[in-house]
Parts: sequence; C-alpha cells; structure tokens
Amino acid sequence: MIVLLKEENAEPQFNEWAMGFKKIDAKTASEVPGYSDFLDLPLTSEKFQSNPSKSLKLLLSFKRDMR
Repeated sequence: MIVLLKEENAEPQFNEWAMGFKKIDAKTASEVPGYSDFLDLPLTSEKFQSNPSKSLKLLLSFKRDMR
C-alpha cells in the first residue's frame, strides 16, 4: 500500500456523496447493473479453480492501477 497524500481537511470534500452497505440476495443482486460477486467468492471456490484467469485478471488490474 502506498500513501499518496496525508493531510487533515477542515471540511468534507464530498459533502453531497453518500455511501451505504446493504446485504442483498442473489436474485436482487442479479438485477443490479454492473454487480459482480467476484470478490465474495473464496479463491479456493470452484469458480476460480475452473477459471484461474479471473484471479489473474483481478491481480493485473491492481498492478496496472499502481503505476
């Protein structure tokens, strides 16, 4: 992990931006555009064992974004 900037802010930088977390069932999740259960699965799951390129794709995306 690399710290890019460390400073205190007197005011919120994204005061109109809200975040939340809600557990949803598989049916509801499948209806959300762009939703992926990729990070919910353990690396030992059948999905990763049968297609290890999914794991590699994730790792390469982190590597690309670190440059």
